[in-house]
Order: sequence, then structure tokens, then C-alpha cells
Amino acid sequence: MNRNAPSVPTPAPDCPQARCRAMLRAIEQSDEAPVALAVSGGMDSMVLLHAFPGAAEETTFPRSRILVLHVNHHLRASASADEDLVRDTTSRLGLAAEFLHADLSDTGKGSLEARARQVRYSLLYSAMKRAGARWLLTAHHRDDQAETIMLQHMRGTGLLGLGGMPATRFLVAGRPQRLCRPFLDLSRHTLEDWARSRDIRWRDDLSNRTLTHRRNLVRHLILPYLEKQGLHRDELTTLGRGVQECMQTIVRLAILAERNAGIVVTSAPRGSTAKMPLNVLKKLPAEVAFHLLERQLSNMGAPAGSLSHDAFARIVTAAEPGDVRELRRNLHVRLLSQEGELFVEARLRKQAPDRGEVGCETVLRPPTKLVVEGLGTLEVDLFEKASPPHAPDELWIPAGAVRGNLVLRSPGKGERMQPLGMSGTRLLADLLREARIPAEERWRRPIIADEEGPLWLPGIRPSERCRVLHHQGPFLRLRLAAVPQNS
Repeated sequence: MNRNAPSVPTPAPDCPQARCRAMLRAIEQSDEAPVALAVSGGMDSMVLLHAFPGAAEETTFPRSRILVLHVNHHLRASASADEDLVRDTTSRLGLAAEFLHADLSDTGKGSLEARARQVRYSLLYSAMKRAGARWLLTAHHRDDQAETIMLQHMRGTGLLGLGGMPATRFLVAGRPQRLCRPFLDLSRHTLEDWARSRDIRWRDDLSNRTLTHRRNLVRHLILPYLEKQGLHRDELTTLGRGVQECMQTIVRLAILAERNAGIVVTSAPRGSTAKMPLNVLKKLPAEVAFHLLERQLSNMGAPAGSLSHDAFARIVTAAEPGDVRELRRNLHVRLLSQEGELFVEARLRKQAPDRGEVGCETVLRPPTKLVVEGLGTLEVDLFEKASPPHAPDELWIPAGAVRGNLVLRSPGKGERMQPLGMSGTRLLADLLREARIPAEERWRRPIIADEEGPLWLPGIRPSERCRVLHHQGPFLRLRLAAVPQNS
């Protein structure tokens, strides 16, 4: 549990508008930033769309500070109808709204539901930053909480997972935007009764009735069966509240242990390092030790959830110094020995401010030189005839193979390309691993790309798009002087 999470308002009576009113009082006391409502068009979110403006009328909160956000994932034929309903309702209520469109064509690994959730919250977070909003309200309710706790149990979660969804949390660690769930103690039945009593229109997502998603199995089969056996959903949510209280105690104990743990944290322009004695972690109860290490990662600037219980177990049970363990991009943990004592060292490498995608001149106007600090220098020249050398730092490609501007950057998570001479696409991460690039260097390697994606992994392999099919020009000669990775 985030120790900086804002306090949860005192529960109000079982009425959606009353819950929104209680949340509004907490918001009004904090700042004057806009409040965003995540509205999908389903029953619970449409209740939020009506209840929050109603609560605002009972306070001094102006409607001009309310922003409705709708994300269209384009996964169902009825998605446009959902958007139309939200658009019509916000217009009738006189509320500002922004309609966001998700692209799930290349969003990495995981189930479609998980990837959609990741993209959705990324879009919502970006929209909040544009609008200056600091609060995002969602319509998650008590039944959602019971389903989440059961799902976490089925996945074999740790103690924190059994706490379910917190009523309030920060969207991104170290950022001011907060996610609030005012209906978390209200049942789906209560929300639906409130909606029907006010003739509120909503859209039913038919995919929620299929059993292809695990959450639907829990909702339609597992929980109803358990209720017949005497286990009610309220007991699961009560468990969640108890676990959250327990987690607060664990975090407090981790803070106390931190004061005498002998942890050394260093910061530098290119990253941060935290080092702590392994014997200290082993002496503490497992959950306290886990959160002690998790706190150090958070203090270094690592995203929430970077440390899994499996990775933690492998770290603290190691008997001697071993290989670097990559927790996520640019975040690594290793076991090292100093003066006969074992230490756990976490390293977070910061992305250089100008290391992102940097465009050079278009291919129609070479020669040009592109310099990216921390990656290297790319020289691009145009020739009518090609004379390709056998050098790992030089590549000749048909000028017509490039779409838009060339860029020099580091690899992106989940990026793919079709390697020259191979069928099908491959993950860049797999190509880098097969080339025996150390884990701590893979996401700092330079790549050359254009608007369609990666073209060349220097020193490893170009894309199939770089294949030279005939001797007629023009050709581009790309020369890369890469920054040594140990610098």
C-alpha cells in the first residue's frame, strides 16, 4: 500500500450521490483542479455520470471543473453506440467531455483484457495531464471488489493482492494524479436500483456474459456457486478491508526497520542505486522485508509493482553472488559481496532526456548527422550506386524502403520487426537476448527506425525491408558510431 496515498473519506449512506458528495468534500479541501470521470457507458459508470454532477449542485463545486473521459477500445461492433450514448448524455448534462481511442494492435504481452486496461489507464492519465486534472473517479463497486479478490486468490497472489482495490491510490508513483472509487462499498444491485429509479440509460456489454474471460467465470459461475455454499461476496470484501489494514501495519513496520537496516542510497544523473545487507532482509518477516525492498525501489523512482513476490523470493534465498536480475526495463537487482558480507543492490538507470525518438532530416535531403546523447551518432548519406562493405556499423538500404523520417533511439517494449532472411516478425528483446547482449544493456542499445518501426539493430541484423532487390539507386548509407555501453 502506498504510504503517501490520500486518506479515504468517511463512508456516507448507501446512496451513489451521497458517496460522491463525501468524495467532493475531500477534493474541495485539496485543490481547485478539474475532476475527471471515467465513463464507459455501462450501468455503473452512467450512475457516476449522473450522481457526481448531482452532488456538485449540492456543494460549491462548479460543473465547469468536471471532465468526462470515455475510451473507445474498438473491440466490439457496439463500441460506437457506447460512445454515442456518453456523448449525448454529457451534452445534455452540459459537461465537458473528451473521447479517447485505444490502439491495441501492438501493446505487448498478456491477455487482451489486461492490455486493454493498460492502454485505457495510459490514455486517461495523458488526458488528465492535458486538462490539469488531479482526480479520476471510476465506478468500481462492491461486486467488482469481491471478483477482484477472488481472481487474485486464484492467481496465487501475495497478501497485498487479497486486499483488492484500494478506495484511493495514486495513478502513477510520484505523480499527483489520483484514482478514486466512491462506490467501492456499494453493491451492483444498489447502483442499478438507483439508475432505474431515475430512468438512466446505459449500455450492456454483451462480452461480459461470455465465459471466455476469467472474470466472467468468477462472476457468473464461481461466486454464485460459493454463495449457495454459504460464502457471500460481503465476506470477501470484509477480507479485503482486513488485509488492507494489515498491510498498513506491515508498511509501518517496514518504515521502522528501514531506520536501522544500514541501507545506502546513491543518486547520479544517469541513475540511482540502493544497497542493503542481505542478512537484514532475511531476519525480517517475509512481508515486511518485501515492502522494505519495495520502498527502496519506489524511493529510487521505480514504478509501482516492479518487484514481484517470485523475484523477491529468488533474491533473498540466493546464497552467493549471481547474475543480474532484470525486474523491468532499466531496473536491475543483483547480489554482491563486499568484505565478506552479501548485499542486495538495486540499480535504476534513468533515461536520458533527449534519448527518445529524435527525427533527422528526411531521406530526400541527406547528408545529415543525428546525435543522441547516450546512444551515439548516426550519419546518413545518399548515393546513386551502392558499394556495401562488410562492417557491423554500416548499412546500405534502398532509399525507397524508408517511410518518413529516420530516427535513432533505444528499443521500445514489445517492439517487433521481421529480420532480414527470416519469415515472420520477432521481438527485439528476443533478438538482443539471442545475440547475448547483457540484460542490463538491452534497453540502452541504439536502433534505427522510421515511422513504420525498426529498420536496423546495428551489429545484429537489419529488417527485411532493407533488402536490396536491384542495383538501381538511390541508396542510403547509414553509419553509426555507438556510445560504448560501459561508459
